Amino acid sequence: MHVTPTSEDNVWKKAIIDRLNGSFVTSEHLTAIQAEIGLHLPKFLYRFRSASNVNHIESLLASEEWMASPLTFNDPYDSAFCISLEELASEPETSNELNGILKRTGLDAMLGDEFHQVSHSPNPFPTLIDLLAKKGILDEKSATALNEVIVWSKDRMHDEMRDATRVCCLSEDFGSTTMWSHYADNHRGFVIEYETASLPKEYRASLFPVSYREFVPTTDEIFITRTKANSFWRIAAACIKALDWAYEREWRMITWNTAFPESSKGSAHPIKMPKPSRVLLGAKIKATDRHLIEHLCRTKGIPSFPVRRQPGRFQIAQPTPLQPAPCRHA
Repeated sequence: MHVTPTSEDNVWKKAIIDRLNGSFVTSEHLTAIQAEIGLHLPKFLYRFRSASNVNHIESLLASEEWMASPLTFNDPYDSAFCISLEELASEPETSNELNGILKRTGLDAMLGDEFHQVSHSPNPFPTLIDLLAKKGILDEKSATALNEVIVWSKDRMHDEMRDATRVCCLSEDFGSTTMWSHYADNHRGFVIEYETASLPKEYRASLFPVSYREFVPTTDEIFITRTKANSFWRIAAACIKALDWAYEREWRMITWNTAFPESSKGSAHPIKMPKPSRVLLGAKIKATDRHLIEHLCRTKGIPSFPVRRQPGRFQIAQPTPLQPAPCRHA
């Protein structure tokens, strides 16, 4: 049975992630949130894999998963957030800081009576450029170039903040036919099942549920209050996705890019995993891929099971044990 975005399941997940996005979250608060998440942690989590991808086969052989940058994911909005410039500009502290910059640079004298239009604008820098262009201090070409630089800088800053996290994506539902289609090569791949109790303590502490919503999370409160305590809003941003992705029923293992000694933009990093509790083979897996994965599982002592379509229903049936394959001699 699949859980819909409007279900009770998504309600508690939303509440948890909202607490992470508060402006006064400390390490003590995070510990309490992690303890609450632990009460809801599924018994098993699943990693969907393609049998035709050599990296996926090698990861199974090496007992590894990968912590990747959200910049490399198939969702362009992954780990996105928004800041309301109107809210920030309305704050006295922001306005005072901008006024000080304008006075120190002498731009207040150049702007004259229009000086306060900049510090009270929801988009102060484009407003400043437009005013300087109207007064002939900037030519049209320079004004256009500066506006493009501002847009580029905002996008770059946004991507840098997204890239500050590293994420391993798992699902609590091995039976989603859509997941098998999207992430396991149209049911020709396999799924690795991990028992969450077998995960190292630090891995379990980094697991967070994904909450599916209509709107991108806002960080206004964080930036307006300028608190130094909370960097956990980045976790919240990584755990809020569009309603379109709700079928994934995703859980994410999240850490910072600084956790790895060599971390460049968009980089991915292997992490050692415990032995899977089982490996599930897709309903359309090729015979050669099936034999290979069965062999790898036998050498590592991992049970492997084929999945089957449930008769009369659009569902995947519970896997049943494989019969031991005969030994093949060279």
